Amino acid sequence: MKKNITKSVLTLAGAAMVCSTSLQGAAIVYDGFEVGDGTLGGNAGGTGLSGNWGAESLTTAGSLSYGALQTSGGRVTKHLTDQFQQNGISPGSTLSNAGLMGDGATVWFSLLLVNHNPVSGDNRTYFAFGEGNADGFDRVGGTNGGGFTAALSKVSRGGVTAQAWNDGQQSSPNNVGATRGATVAVTDDATFLAVGSITWGAFGVTDDVFNLYLPGTDLVQGAVMSTISADFDQLGTTDANHLFDTISITGGRPDSGVPEFDELRFGASYADVTPVPEPSSSALLGLGGLALIFRRRK
Repeated sequence: MKKNITKSVLTLAGAAMVCSTSLQGAAIVYDGFEVGDGTLGGNAGGTGLSGNWGAESLTTAGSLSYGALQTSGGRVTKHLTDQFQQNGISPGSTLSNAGLMGDGATVWFSLLLVNHNPVSGDNRTYFAFGEGNADGFDRVGGTNGGGFTAALSKVSRGGVTAQAWNDGQQSSPNNVGATRGATVAVTDDATFLAVGSITWGAFGVTDDVFNLYLPGTDLVQGAVMSTISADFDQLGTTDANHLFDTISITGGRPDSGVPEFDELRFGASYADVTPVPEPSSSALLGLGGLALIFRRRK
C-alpha cells in the first residue's frame, strides 16, 4: 500500500510539471523589449521577428504589468518629433510558416498599452498589421497600402476601435457603410490589454474579420468589443505589394500625451497571447518532499 501511495504522489508531481507547462502560452511572435533604457529604433526584434525596429522610440527598463499576464524585459514609450514617424518591424515568414495567414486561418495578437492623458487633446495611436507601416494620418502602408489597426484616439473616437484600411481609405464591407467598429472608452494613465483576432476569408470571395477584445486583469477573454470586416489579399498572391509584412505602432505626438506599450505577441489562439507564469517551483518541491516522506516510511 505504501508503495502505491508513493507512486501516486510521484505521479501527481509529474502531472503538476505537465500542467505547469500547459499554462504557458505558445506565442509564435514575442517582443518584451529587452533593450533597457535607450532607443528602440535600430534594435533587433524579439522572437519570430525579422530585422530591426524603425524610428526613434525611447525604451525604459521594467515591464508594464496587468493581472497575472506573463511579462519580461522593459517597455516602450513613444517620444516622436511629430506623429507621422513610423515604428515598424516584419514578422518575416514566421506567421505564414505556422499556417496562420492562409484563408480560413485565424491569427491572434495582444499588446499592453497605457494611454496617458493628452496635453493638446489630439492623441492618436495605431497598432497595425498590414502592408507596410501605419502613418500619422491613420493609414496602413500610406496611400496605397492596407491592413487592420487597433486605433487608440482621444479626439474623433475617444477610445479604442477596430479599423481597416485599403489603399489609404477607411474600409468596410464593400467600402460602404460604417468605416470602423464600435469605440470602447479606456481610462487615462491606466494599463490595458488589447487582444485581437483576424480570421482570413478567401480574397475576392469572403471578407477577413478583425475582432478586438479588451479583457480585464483576470485575463478572461470576454465578448468582442469592436469588429470590422474587409477583403485583403494578405498573402500577396495576386499582387506582391499586398502582402501583410509589417507590424507597426505610430502616433502619440509629444504635445498630445505619449502612450507606452509592451508585451507584443502573435499566436494561434487566445491562450497563446495571454500567458500566465508557471506555478512556483515551491509547489513542485512540496510534492517532491511528500514523495520522500512516504518513501522513508516503506
